[in-house]
Amino acid sequence: FSEELILYNKNTNRLTVDIFNTIGEKIHSEKINTLNSIINLSDISPGFYFLRIKETNEVIRVVKRE
Repeated sequence: FSEELILYNKNTNRLTVDIFNTIGEKIHSEKINTLNSIINLSDISPGFYFLRIKETNEVIRVVKRE
């Protein structure tokens, strides 16, 4: 992703998405309750990040491009 991260929620359950940098600091948190959500991350630097869906404890590595 470069500026926005698009998330597709398979159901309408409310989800909490946390984004962490590589040293484990939480840099963003957002609640999602729609099927398609756009998270604006234009204020973070390019690099590797971890996206965690709190309710399922699923962790995904993402890369922000310039």
